[in-house]
Amino acid sequence: MKKTFFFPVLLIVFGIFSSSCGKQEALPTTTPTEATAVIMETPTEKPVTILDHAQNLGGELWYIPNQAVEAATWPTLEAFQGNLLLSQAENSNGYGADMHTTLIDSRSGETLAETTRKMQEYQMPKALQDTVAYLDGSNQVSITFLNEKLEEVSSVTVDGPCPNCYLSPDGSTLYTLSPDTGISAVELPSGSQRAILTGVSNLYSFTACGPYVPIAYDDLTTTMRIYASLNLETGEVELSPCQDACARFIRWENTWQASDYNDASYCRIGTGEHPDYLHLENGELQLLDGGKLLGIFYTDGNLAIYEANGTCLSAASLPEDLYLNRNIAPIWSEALGGYFLLASSNASGNCRLLFWDLSGALNPGENLSMVSWDEMHHAGGGESADPSLYAWAESISNQYGVSVRIADQCTHQFPDFSYDQLNDYDILTKGLTCVEQALRCYPDGFLSQLPYGSVREIQIYVASGLKGGEYFGEDRSYYGFANEDGSVYYIVLDAQIIRESNIFHEISHIIDRRLEYDASLRDDALYSEADWMNLQPKGFEFRYDYSEIPALSQEYTGWFIDDYSQSYPTEDRARIMEYAMNENTWEYTFRDAPHLVAKLQYYSDCIRDCFDTTGWPDVTYWEKPLHIAE
Repeated sequence: MKKTFFFPVLLIVFGIFSSSCGKQEALPTTTPTEATAVIMETPTEKPVTILDHAQNLGGELWYIPNQAVEAATWPTLEAFQGNLLLSQAENSNGYGADMHTTLIDSRSGETLAETTRKMQEYQMPKALQDTVAYLDGSNQVSITFLNEKLEEVSSVTVDGPCPNCYLSPDGSTLYTLSPDTGISAVELPSGSQRAILTGVSNLYSFTACGPYVPIAYDDLTTTMRIYASLNLETGEVELSPCQDACARFIRWENTWQASDYNDASYCRIGTGEHPDYLHLENGELQLLDGGKLLGIFYTDGNLAIYEANGTCLSAASLPEDLYLNRNIAPIWSEALGGYFLLASSNASGNCRLLFWDLSGALNPGENLSMVSWDEMHHAGGGESADPSLYAWAESISNQYGVSVRIADQCTHQFPDFSYDQLNDYDILTKGLTCVEQALRCYPDGFLSQLPYGSVREIQIYVASGLKGGEYFGEDRSYYGFANEDGSVYYIVLDAQIIRESNIFHEISHIIDRRLEYDASLRDDALYSEADWMNLQPKGFEFRYDYSEIPALSQEYTGWFIDDYSQSYPTEDRARIMEYAMNENTWEYTFRDAPHLVAKLQYYSDCIRDCFDTTGWPDVTYWEKPLHIAE
């Protein structure tokens, strides 16, 4: 009876499965236990994914309707345990807010958890490896850790001040960044503290990428602007291999990307001291987790994903009513093979969730052009003038710690001045002779100390035909001019008319910038513009303009070298240095001129206070007028 009952049922079941395949299968020989196992196997439904209801915006870009995202105003979005952590500050009074956080399943789009917590002085939540951290306060920071259900699991309080702080990925360490004291690490929850970076000023942090927080700061010892990153995993400050000035920069592992100081359409990217540049016309590039680049075009709202070498992987276009939230980095989804992005649909900040699918057939755009470091920095030349002159210029450069350039080596363009390249042998010889004789007048090591802040190099151009731009008078010619541009301070000289005193004048402008920068970092620095003003005639005011400078009156004779000295304080000092260092003029200029001597004495004292005077003579060239009576 048992067998007679079982087989018909088994036959019906296999008949159903066979008809679905379009082919009748032979009845298997099996035991009742095995047959029962076959009956229990049922096909599973395909899981719903976040892309099932997505709307294609063209190419690989999709709009994903999501109620939680679209209800948020100016939210942040982070990756947390493979999902999306959405946070927004509600009912903010400028300091405190009700922080609403939602955890969204990145595969289904469903809300997994949400919470709202009142914060008195909030920072946006931080997604860590296993927890979400709420940071509240600055003078004293309260840190609350939430689990994957957004339920509180622990909390700790850290004494401040903590104006800017970051947590290590495992939540065990709080790094506090202060503009004037540096970086400290606080171990949680023991509260033990250690210094990570000291002896700095003007510390600033840029956008973090993964565990790397790019920072820039002034080193109080060298008075140089330093570019580095704080590694939140190791607690180490790691210097960027390229220390040239930049507007902003970011790091992912060994790859550093920095925007060009003068032209944001160029960015340098690489691992070495002299990386190559990528050029994105009318747009900007953003380094992403994983080392890829997001290209954002200003004019048409188009987007592109690139490899670090400029190869375009995918291009996309945003609808006209959507604007990419550039403050929130795209979030990579390994499971879906693409990036999640937030875009605003209107001025109120309501968002749309987008997904950029890189998993299938791609829609590549144009590759970016790569420009070498040498091309960007105009290295090379050395062909249009006599070879012996290039060798001479290089010899001067090596001896005095500046870079002397001639002929086709002079390529930099200036917004307010123009000049002509000079190839004439005799005139270049005259110019190089003048430069060498002038530089010889400075103490050993003095010129190599002139760089400050982001200025890494002093370049002297021996050229001709110097003309002013609109501001400085297009009809006026100049002996020379000095101009700071990014990492280089340029001095451009007209070799046809140049004199040593003109070189002293232009170098004085760089000395001024060095003194100003040093005084901004040292409270005990001697130099101040206010003190210089106290050395002027009572009631006198500088013109702060290069046009319509009044003739030097009898009242001010003995206070200023000439009319031009009344334009700016820096021109006053430059004229004094120009005459003090010239052996043909210093004695008759400063004898019986106590006010000029007082200015020179103060300027000399400031220089000795700022510079390392090791190996200097007791009396420098510019200090000789101070000893006229001896």
